[in-house]
Amino acid sequence: MGIYINLKGEAKERLCDELMEAVKGVVDPGTGQPVVQEVYRGSDCYHGPYANNVPDIVLVMDRRYAGDGKLSYYSSIVTDLPVKEKRDPGGHKMEGIFIAKGPDIEAIPQGLPV
Repeated sequence: MGIYINLKGEAKERLCDELMEAVKGVVDPGTGQPVVQEVYRGSDCYHGPYANNVPDIVLVMDRRYAGDGKLSYYSSIVTDLPVKEKRDPGGHKMEGIFIAKGPDIEAIPQGLPV
């Protein structure tokens, strides 16, 4: 989940610092458990020619929660993860697989753990 700040300069940096600190304290009122697992500056996570298009703040939500953009295009609410009967097609997890193919991709030698 990401947060974009529509400011520049010192005002933007100050607001980013305040928001990053504030979201660390967000807890589920029913359980008292933190909702956000990690908070990062987007510039610390992304590099390259398109890095200026990433969120200013990147949130790693606790696995039990998800961000949902149902309020409007510019806002979101935090919800419990969908129950098993409902699909979560837009959900992203830290664990996963990476598949690549092409002339510059080296094959893993036989016998090495993947």
